[in-house]
Amino acid sequence: MPSFLAVSIDADRLANSDRSVSAVASSVGYESESAFGLAFKQTVGCSPQKY
Repeated sequence: MPSFLAVSIDADRLANSDRSVSAVASSVGYESESAFGLAFKQTVGCSPQKY
């Protein structure tokens, strides 16, 4: 599981850019959007799309 800090940075990238969830996921090393979404939801409490 990624650290809270890593997911916080990812959340910031989602909130403050026009990049897609898929683009953010691949830029931080996830091979799939679903794996990124699961890690994000476990840490933040909601899906990246809802964030």
